[in-house]
Amino acid sequence: MWVMSYDKKQLLDAERFSVQKNIGGGQDKKWTVIAGTRTIEYIIGFYPNEEGAKAELENILKAIAEGKICYDSTERQ
Repeated sequence: MWVMSYDKKQLLDAERFSVQKNIGGGQDKKWTVIAGTRTIEYIIGFYPNEEGAKAELENILKAIAEGKICYDSTERQ
C-alpha cells in the first residue's frame, strides 16, 4: 500500500505497519505509526496516546481490506 509520511516528504510503498512509543517528542508526539518498506522504516504519524495510534492502525487495516492502494494519514492529524 502506498502511504504518505506525516511531513508529506515521502510516499512509501509500505509492506508493514507498527505502533511504537516515541521517546521524547513532547505531549502530542508520544506514540507513532511506522510504515516499513523493504529498505527503510518511516514515521507516518504522531499521536498523543497509544489509543490514537492504534486507531490509526485500524484505519489503515480497513483501507487495505477495502482494496485501496493509497492512504494519506496526514488527513486525520
